[in-house]
Amino acid sequence: MRWLLALFCCSVIAVSHASATDTLDGKIIEKVLVLKSAHQLQLINDGKPFKTYRISLGKQPKGPKLMEGDKRTPEGFYWLDWRKTSDRFNLAMHISYPNISDSARSRREGVEPGGMIMIHGTPDSEDYP
Repeated sequence: MRWLLALFCCSVIAVSHASATDTLDGKIIEKVLVLKSAHQLQLINDGKPFKTYRISLGKQPKGPKLMEGDKRTPEGFYWLDWRKTSDRFNLAMHISYPNISDSARSRREGVEPGGMIMIHGTPDSEDYP
């Protein structure tokens, strides 16, 4: 019976991710690519970027996120799994960090991977121009 429940949950998750496409300027957003070294976020359609945004990263942007509190931006493949509006940041999109690889690495190293990683705007201030 448990396997049937697990199968049902996996099916719901697969369908919800497949139907969660969004459009911009009439183009379907297939992927969101973050280029940390260039401080860019690109929206990908048909394998090519069609919109590029300048971005800010965590306070320690070099290298992948290793554990909770290291102020780094994760590197890897993640889902944009939900979004919310915010008085402070206008729009925030949650990424599915940690993924399976992140969780396995943190277990091996005996650290907490962290979570609640979001892509969001920043306030217009001296810290975030």
